[in-house]
Amino acid sequence: MKILKFSTLFLAIAVLMVSCKKDPDALKVTAIEAGGTSFQNGSAVTSDLNGSTSATNVALNATITVTFDKNVKTSSVSSTTVKVSSTSGAVDAAVSASGNKITINPTADFVRGTLYTLTLSGLQADDDGGFTDLSRTFTTEGRAPVVVPFADKMVAYWHFDGSTAEATNKYTTANEVKVTYNNDRFGQGSSALSFDGDETLVEVANASTLMGTKDFTLSFWIKSDGSDVNAAGETRGQFVMGLAAWHGFQFEIFGNYGGCKLATRYEIAGGNNNAEDLWWSTNGNLGWMGWTFDDDVSAAGGLAGVIKDKWAHVVCTYNATTKIGAMYINGKLRKSQDFNLYGASHPMFGTVGLKYAGNPAPGDRLAFGFIQGSENRIVTDDWANPIGTPDNNHFKGLMDDVRMFHAAFSAADVTTLYNAEKP
Repeated sequence: MKILKFSTLFLAIAVLMVSCKKDPDALKVTAIEAGGTSFQNGSAVTSDLNGSTSATNVALNATITVTFDKNVKTSSVSSTTVKVSSTSGAVDAAVSASGNKITINPTADFVRGTLYTLTLSGLQADDDGGFTDLSRTFTTEGRAPVVVPFADKMVAYWHFDGSTAEATNKYTTANEVKVTYNNDRFGQGSSALSFDGDETLVEVANASTLMGTKDFTLSFWIKSDGSDVNAAGETRGQFVMGLAAWHGFQFEIFGNYGGCKLATRYEIAGGNNNAEDLWWSTNGNLGWMGWTFDDDVSAAGGLAGVIKDKWAHVVCTYNATTKIGAMYINGKLRKSQDFNLYGASHPMFGTVGLKYAGNPAPGDRLAFGFIQGSENRIVTDDWANPIGTPDNNHFKGLMDDVRMFHAAFSAADVTTLYNAEKP
């Protein structure tokens, strides 16, 4: 009887001891930091992601470190329990744990000016302490990408954010000469391509595929530097860009800012092709065949008053259905022409779209900063050689956000794009 009572008492004490055993404390976050370098000036940037407000200006190449009050169970850490996402989806990142820290290292840079969410869930401490799920938001430095008209018809885009890479990954840079970067129109450092007016050149391979389309739109931002003048005080002309010169297309600013044009090769019904200029005289001249509008800005300083030493948005577009080409600068119509007015006997009356008629590769390189690429030049005159000839009207200034579409922009489309991209 005494033995039974003792056993019962022992069992009761054991149960009491087990029931009184303290559960491990919950795992708690003590700090979240994102460390990287600013794309604008290369300075070190460390952002607190665990503050009372959502962090801003987080470095694009940031690595995120989460610190806890005790060690984290490694088996609870994965890309499922630790993730960063935006409206575009989850960010691909390597996630690792060591001691009381978790490190999140994205495989590619974050997107500029974009809101991200860091989510932590299902974590455990080494001592099996639980964790209350949490999330933190942050925004990266820079200006967010814009939504453009005909985004599904945009065939190429160069943003020049510290790189000459083409954003859709359809085209590759084949050659760079004396490339540097400067502030863009928003004042963001290393965000616009800078041309020295002598040697700077960027060549894009296999660019003939930009043509061979019925409808076409070219959009870009430039800040033309008018500091190169001759003895008469006249600014030299500038070849802003070119694909085999007028055997593809090229945009040119005339000497002393006397006008500008897009020279383009067009496909004619029956298999022929012909070159024609979309030329803005800037003085209201309608004396040329097919010209329907030429904005007269002569009283306001001409073209120099519009684009010299200031950022300007240029859009050139062609509509194959209406056979009308138009040029807009800063959202305003500057020039239009109608191939229907050429008359049925003229080749341009039968225009069906754009056509590349230059040399084969590597002659089909799009050149930023000159009228054509440096290899296999179709125009062999000395003035059209970009190499070793600094006085050959190379572009001088800044260039940014070059976009090409296989679509024809209306005036409303141009306004939408200009308003989205203007500072």
